[in-house]
Amino acid sequence: MSDGSFSIKLSACKNTAGNFSRTADELERIREIILNASRSLEDTRSYDRVKTSLRRLAKDAENAKSGSSAMGRALEQITDLYQKAEDQITGHADSAEKANAENSENGKYVKDSSWWAKLMQWFGWGTPIEEHEIDSIVFDEDGAYGGDQGGPKSQWGFWSEKKDLYNIVREYYPDMTDKQINTFLKKLNSEGCGYVAVMNTIFAAYEGREADFEKTFGFSMYKNGDLNYNEMLVDLYSATDNHNSSGGSDTINFMEDYKEEVDGAEANYDYLKDNSGKGTSTEDREYRTQLYLKEKGVDVKITKYIDVSPENVNDLCKDGYVVISYHDGNLQDINGNTVQFINGGHAMTITGTTSDGRYIVSSWGEKYYIDPGQIVNENGRPTTMHYEYYKY
Repeated sequence: MSDGSFSIKLSACKNTAGNFSRTADELERIREIILNASRSLEDTRSYDRVKTSLRRLAKDAENAKSGSSAMGRALEQITDLYQKAEDQITGHADSAEKANAENSENGKYVKDSSWWAKLMQWFGWGTPIEEHEIDSIVFDEDGAYGGDQGGPKSQWGFWSEKKDLYNIVREYYPDMTDKQINTFLKKLNSEGCGYVAVMNTIFAAYEGREADFEKTFGFSMYKNGDLNYNEMLVDLYSATDNHNSSGGSDTINFMEDYKEEVDGAEANYDYLKDNSGKGTSTEDREYRTQLYLKEKGVDVKITKYIDVSPENVNDLCKDGYVVISYHDGNLQDINGNTVQFINGGHAMTITGTTSDGRYIVSSWGEKYYIDPGQIVNENGRPTTMHYEYYKY
């Protein structure tokens, strides 16, 4: 609007609306290809599962087509209404675009179109890339692809996991109010990648031992049809965040996340109001993982700064799990397209390799790819990585 308090980029909205329409057309074409493939199969029992899967894919494509068409129509209507309203108020429909002209964003999370990449690979379209993945329930793609540090803060409402998660936090911080726990989980979202990477290795280590898992950690290994990522993550984070070894004793540094440029004077800092953390280092993860699992009676050997490459990582993962600390580089989709730039550091679990020499990783509950050969990013800064090895 004219005061710059709120605006939308009209041309981008119109282009996106057109993209929805084109996507719907493409989905219809894909649906026909799938159905033709299904019809071409012989009518024998050995093909029943394949035909069932193809019909399910065709139905998914049809639903996606309907959703894309509806989104396109809705976005067109919203854009038209906005433009008319702005014309009436300001007499200048282009003000929104001018207000946004200098507000570009970098380093933000962009979800990839992984369903499209998978479909292309399934039909053999594009560049054929083979994948060698860890055989694990954590990375089987039937549910979330590993844990998501934003999962706990996203739980709200009567039917959500919110109550259970808040109860876990209060096991460690009994006096926290609901508002303070909400802030605490936002801080987890801001710095929790290292905790998620470690948590993924724990779930993978307990595959097939659901009863042992529940006896050890005090909650079920599964919840709502998927691995119980949120409860495990909140428990691990609540039990160990800001914990450090001092003189051989465990201490909690409540000033660990203090940042003068953000939080102001140190004397006024209140960690219960801080929703942004500094993250974990390799040393933090080693100490806090050992601290958490020792309390649970679980043995783990952690090797820091181990030599890892696409040639040896799959052999390492036969007996353990590799966590990568990745700094100032790109996350890719299967076809090598950059879907996110990591501005700073990010910890992830390596789940396998590709035939073109990349790592497959779990990040934010999604599947991504890293090129270990990248040494300089598009901003001219060096891309660095090192590895930790967890063996249970």
